[in-house]
Amino acid sequence: MLKRIFTIRNLSGLPILLFLILSIWAILFMGLWKVNDGKDRGVIKYDVISYYSYLPATVIYGDATLGFIEDKSFLAQNKFWYEVLDNGNNLVVTSMGLSFMYAPFFFMAHWLAPVLGQNPDGFSNIYQLMLIISGLFYAFLGLILLRRLLLKYFDPVVTSLVLVAVALGTNLFYYSTREAAMPHSHNFFLITLFVTLVLRWYRNPVWQNSLLLGLVFGLIALVRPSNILLFLFLLLYGVSGWKSFSGRVLFYLQRWYLVLIMLLGFFIPWIPQFLYWKAVTGHYIFFTYAEKGATFYWAHPHIIDSLFSFRKGWLIYTPVMVIALVGMFGLRRWAREWFLALVIYVIAMIYVQSSWWCWWFGGGFGLRHYVSMYPLLAISMAYLLSRLRLKKRPWAFGAITALVLILSAYQLFQTRQFTTKAIHYSGTTFQSYKENFLKLRPTHSSWEMLELPDYNLARLGIHVSYSTGEDKEEWRSLDKVEAKEKIGEEIAADPKLQRQIGRYAEREGLPMDTAMSRVLERMYYRKTN
Repeated sequence: MLKRIFTIRNLSGLPILLFLILSIWAILFMGLWKVNDGKDRGVIKYDVISYYSYLPATVIYGDATLGFIEDKSFLAQNKFWYEVLDNGNNLVVTSMGLSFMYAPFFFMAHWLAPVLGQNPDGFSNIYQLMLIISGLFYAFLGLILLRRLLLKYFDPVVTSLVLVAVALGTNLFYYSTREAAMPHSHNFFLITLFVTLVLRWYRNPVWQNSLLLGLVFGLIALVRPSNILLFLFLLLYGVSGWKSFSGRVLFYLQRWYLVLIMLLGFFIPWIPQFLYWKAVTGHYIFFTYAEKGATFYWAHPHIIDSLFSFRKGWLIYTPVMVIALVGMFGLRRWAREWFLALVIYVIAMIYVQSSWWCWWFGGGFGLRHYVSMYPLLAISMAYLLSRLRLKKRPWAFGAITALVLILSAYQLFQTRQFTTKAIHYSGTTFQSYKENFLKLRPTHSSWEMLELPDYNLARLGIHVSYSTGEDKEEWRSLDKVEAKEKIGEEIAADPKLQRQIGRYAEREGLPMDTAMSRVLERMYYRKTN
């Protein structure tokens, strides 16, 4: 019996067990669900307020359109975030997909609240704890699915290494513990399931698999709409060139009825969302983020910043994924059925995400939206490790094994640094990163090395940041006209910033002087306040 338990194959589950143990310890150590003082909560805060709001609004307050907010007896206490539309209705900007994922845990908390003597209002400690558990649960389930997927193609040693890299060497660990209620661990599970279902569908294209694949894909897009890009993987998996692509098109045309079933499955999770938008906005389809002045700047993506900046660069704060990217380009020789699907999907994801007005995606550890790519990048990493192992070059395989383990350990250390603020949530620079390198807590001088982004200008496609080392008193002491002249000199010395202001003026149909005046006014305000 013991011999069966301790087979090499079963030991490939150890990274998942280690992930679970460390995650539970981190959650208990932080105790964020206990933070619940009026408007200040440890879990239901920031974006989670919006993702979660559909559940308490519908189940507890009986109105998904938030009409009850106008009632004077309602205590707002930062419970709901919304935009007031021109028609007077209150709009939740985020889609409701994550509320579907939360739902089983929400109802469990709603049942437990009176049993534990807590207020069943949707916001007491038990609700927060269950939201944390939901994130950890989906991450754990996603890793189990990923292990099963990897073992179909790779040996247990390679599988174990890849699971260490994904579970502990990326920001998935952070988004399964400290910010477990954010959508990223939930999406990790859904996308791993989606990849599994795509492979099954191509092996056995029947209506049942088509419907299930469509349902999962629809929920993925409803949780995070930009993940509609997974359509590229669905379309291109198994395609290795123009000839096979034409065969893929013929494959779909011959099975048009299955495509319709898949589309039906895709839209089923969206029906409540369409009905909600219709009730609030009068339209079944509505781009909610436009109400916050948010948009994509397709012609000017921040690709280098997205990958390598010290503010949030993906490969700075998840360096182990460099191995996966290297492995991805080797798939052309090793596994052509994966190559085009992965390369095109990853390039599209990087382009789209870095085109968003807030390319650093606000506060958080690393670029969180790239967690969606980890299930697929695990495949390319595994192929690279497997090739080194099969070539019987123990020195090369040993070296890359050591690299995976070192980078994973360093990532855990960086995660801890983020929780102690040695890594800032949006203002880290090369200087502050270097100052705090391998330090558990930030030095006093590092706080003056940060550069904080201007969100208002970023919405206009103008990216300005302000050094925390600047002396605001000095700026305040200047006459306003003189201060603006100095700011103008700063802009004149920055051709990139001048181009961004010029593009803003062109988009808005403004004279350059007017656009410059608005930017100067905003920068003066930030430098003096």
